[in-house]
Amino acid sequence: LRFSRKHASLGGAIGRGLFTVPHGLSLDPAGFLWATDVGSHQVFKLNAQTGAVLLKLGDGRAAAGPSSFNKPTDVAVERGSGE
Repeated sequence: LRFSRKHASLGGAIGRGLFTVPHGLSLDPAGFLWATDVGSHQVFKLNAQTGAVLLKLGDGRAAAGPSSFNKPTDVAVERGSGE
């Protein structure tokens, strides 16, 4: 999906071939799209207009630890700071 904040609409496709089992989607105050993938155990920060991957978190395997996720389902973004 491609998001348009100006028109509050959805259209187009981004992330083709990037996700195994996409799950949660969040749009932060700066307009970046955050997506979780429960299949690849990763969290992605994407440019909502182009689909470019700006940040990929998780090492792609289910585990516990500072650099791993186990089926992440959602991302929360604080409105004020966007963090």
